[in-house]
Amino acid sequence: MGQFIAIGLMYNAVASKEEMDRGNITVEELRNEMQQSLSYDMTFYDEEITDNRIVYTLKDDVMKEGLIPFLEVFYPVIQPDDKEEYAKILKILQSTAPDDWIEYAKGRMGEPFFSMDNYAESSYIRFEKAFRPSVRISFKFIMLKMGYGKISTEGMEDFFEIFKYCINGTFKDYPIAKSINAYITG
Repeated sequence: MGQFIAIGLMYNAVASKEEMDRGNITVEELRNEMQQSLSYDMTFYDEEITDNRIVYTLKDDVMKEGLIPFLEVFYPVIQPDDKEEYAKILKILQSTAPDDWIEYAKGRMGEPFFSMDNYAESSYIRFEKAFRPSVRISFKFIMLKMGYGKISTEGMEDFFEIFKYCINGTFKDYPIAKSINAYITG
């Protein structure tokens, strides 16, 4: 299949409780580091702690209040030549309940616009404490845009931080932009 650059809304993030325990990392440290290192606004996410994992899921009210206004500005900037496609998606989102948006995205898996992406690369967060422990974060994104053509992935991680910074700056009037990231999928 290959790998592609994508831009997506971080819907879900999962960390292993075992990795955290092994590195003596608290839930608060994880949350703070996700906010600082990965630049996500963690107040946008519900937190579920089980015996095995920590799960962060985008809050329904954040999606309900912020997604459509953001996409109405985002898609014309990022995808000006596909107005018909993104207008169709916006119309569907506007005419359905926010509770149904995730199912709609799941039904579009593999599509380059507004689809659930389970193939996003994981990120590792390294903590500034004894033995520099790390925790792998697995993501599910609602893919908002996927680039055409495969990429070489060596040395790309630094650029994704720049992309995220640019996305946050360009769409700073839309708080949900802090949940958007550029990433590798496939």
